[in-house]
Amino acid sequence: MKKVFKYFDILRQASVRTKRFSFGIAVLLISMIFVFSILISCENPWMKDILDPLFKETNIYVAGSYNIDGSNGKACYWKNNTMVELVIPSGINTPFSNAIVVSGENVYVAGYYNLGSTGKACYWVNGVSVDLHPAGANESNAYSIAVAGRDIYVAGYYTFSSNFQACYWINGGAPIDLHAIGATESKANSIVVSGGRVYIAGSYTTGGYEQACYWVNGGIPIDLHSAGASDSYTQAIVVSGGNVYVAGRYIDSIVKACYWINGAMTNLHPQGANSTDAQSIAVSGGSVYLVGWYNDGGSSKACYWVNGRLTNLHPSGATMSNAYSIALSSGNIYVAGRYSDGGSKACYWVNGAMTSLHPSGLNSSSTSGIAVARE
Repeated sequence: MKKVFKYFDILRQASVRTKRFSFGIAVLLISMIFVFSILISCENPWMKDILDPLFKETNIYVAGSYNIDGSNGKACYWKNNTMVELVIPSGINTPFSNAIVVSGENVYVAGYYNLGSTGKACYWVNGVSVDLHPAGANESNAYSIAVAGRDIYVAGYYTFSSNFQACYWINGGAPIDLHAIGATESKANSIVVSGGRVYIAGSYTTGGYEQACYWVNGGIPIDLHSAGASDSYTQAIVVSGGNVYVAGRYIDSIVKACYWINGAMTNLHPQGANSTDAQSIAVSGGSVYLVGWYNDGGSSKACYWVNGRLTNLHPSGATMSNAYSIALSSGNIYVAGRYSDGGSKACYWVNGAMTSLHPSGLNSSSTSGIAVARE
């Protein structure tokens, strides 16, 4: 008899626990519905910040150019493989794009156009061109673009004679010269804004040799030239965690890819390669990513490095390939470049998998920059 009463007591306790559990679940569901109703309310200012990331997509922007018949080049960019032509004023021919940045809902592209045989620096905002060419200059070009708040920064050069003068522009104003005392000429190849400071990577020529450097807020150039090298060059600059990272190359009988962290150089040149070049750099989670190419005696082959370790991107069957720009997003590696299988063809890679961007029926195409945005 005691066993029977004990059995019924167990059932009673289980019933109480079940009722409590069911009541708890019901309260939780009602609370979730109430909170969600508040979030989706049109009057709630938190809605955009909280819910938008759930519905955003990863969009890939690639800047480049294409050629219709071997003589008429056109600047463009691709958004998720769909080409957008960059319009230029009537009477101007052969524009080219060199870099791309996406900020908010705006797409910024730096480059140049030809007026006759003269190159003139410009940039585009959502396809509308802004002229940067200084009055009276012989030639100019815009290689890199950055956006900070409402300000647009562009790095490049101009010439009044035959010598290059490194400079940068802010919001399309007059060029700000980047001086190197005693240099015969200089170039600015990459620009980034961090912590209210403007960092520009480039080079200057002295004694007939080109020397890698970077400027901070247009001050005296910080020399990156390595002892024993004849020439050195920079291609890209980023700032992360208060450290300055610069990608480039140097020459000591052959061209060798490298990068600098706060002025200290790391060699990327693999043993046995004829030449290498590093074109772009990114930093994430303490790791350093670079893209460029190497030549093993045949032709150039696109690649990227992670902390100095090389990964080949060269497509099977291609005669040559190059990588020009890198972007990182959500743990993925995006690289813009080109390959050739009878003609130059624009492409990009995501984690090593290649997508061709070459428009059907065109003579050639290439890329120059890549940006990834969650929209």
